Amino acid sequence: KIFGSLNGLRAVAILAVLWHHSNVVSDWKIAARGFLGVDLFFVISGFLIMTLLLREQRRIGTVSLRDFYIRRILRIFPPYYLMLLLVGTMTFVQPGSNYSESVRRELPFAAFYVSNLVPMQSLLAITWSLSVEEQFYVLVPGFVKYARRGLPILLLFGYILVCLPPFGVLPNLQLPSFFRETTFGPILLGAILALI
Repeated sequence: KIFGSLNGLRAVAILAVLWHHSNVVSDWKIAARGFLGVDLFFVISGFLIMTLLLREQRRIGTVSLRDFYIRRILRIFPPYYLMLLLVGTMTFVQPGSNYSESVRRELPFAAFYVSNLVPMQSLLAITWSLSVEEQFYVLVPGFVKYARRGLPILLLFGYILVCLPPFGVLPNLQLPSFFRETTFGPILLGAILALI
């Protein structure tokens, strides 16, 4: 499904991320916040996936997890694993370089969508955002299917729980910095907005 009304927000998110990764220096304070484009993408994604799940549930009375995962796999896996194959192949072209060593070490984390939970140094570090998405896909559709009445409370509790560490609300909790910086809040916020 295509939500044309989200295209403007997607464009803003893309421009923000491109700006963030460019070397353009600006005096605008907002220019230093380009990373929020990724958060906006997550809000859009959570909203879109939750909306599709809720519409299916309303239409047929349930959610087909099988169909959901088949659609996700066909959409994401082919280009993602092709990219991992190409990057992994490059490690054999330059086998002794630091680049090759770090890619070989981090390839399993990227392949199993957990690169957001470990510190990554290679170019595969960018796979953290897809890991967040995939972890969302693993959990939330099952909640929509099996915890219909408790879903609002589960999402709200989950949102609060993942927002505490990044804001330092639990200072005595010794979480690694990469986990504190992982973005789960925006994707859950998008799901909550769809539910509302």
